[in-house]
Amino acid sequence: MKMKREYLKGLGLEAETIDKIMSEHGKTVAAKDAKIELMESEKAELAENLKQRDADLKDLTKKAAGNEDLKKQLDEMTSNYKTAKEEADARVAEIQKSSAIKLALANKVHDVDIVTSQLNLDKITVDGDEVKGLDEQVTALQESKGFLFVESTEPQEPNTPSITGPGAPLAAANKDSGADLDFGSVLLGKGE
Repeated sequence: MKMKREYLKGLGLEAETIDKIMSEHGKTVAAKDAKIELMESEKAELAENLKQRDADLKDLTKKAAGNEDLKKQLDEMTSNYKTAKEEADARVAEIQKSSAIKLALANKVHDVDIVTSQLNLDKITVDGDEVKGLDEQVTALQESKGFLFVESTEPQEPNTPSITGPGAPLAAANKDSGADLDFGSVLLGKGE
């Protein structure tokens, strides 16, 4: 989610406050961008390793024709390649799931890593852009550990305090005299 200055101005925030918010938001975005860049480089490295192994296997297959030792070596490399490919695929799937969960939780929680650690990741699946099984767990977590979640940012009407009740001077003055007095009049003793 891209934060815009216009939105913050619309909330009635001062320019200095907006600058501070944007600065902090920029730091968060930069950190997330760095994580994404790291994951993309890991993915590229894994893809390059797999490509190299494919080339090695093809080369050995050509050389192994008629040679038993090379045939054993080829079988061993094929087995290692299959294992490495399965591990790489599992790692890529794990990175995709983790990224999808963190993206879904962004701006909804105070600390994505803490909330993620509270989830049962085995019950969450990623199908394209859809993260299945996350909403149910997040709802349950909000009920049990609501402090982990950011409060709604929807603009609310300002609370106007009212001074009423047995201990409030204005309420006591109005109660006794039935007059419409303001708080200043009561303080100056004009309401008695």
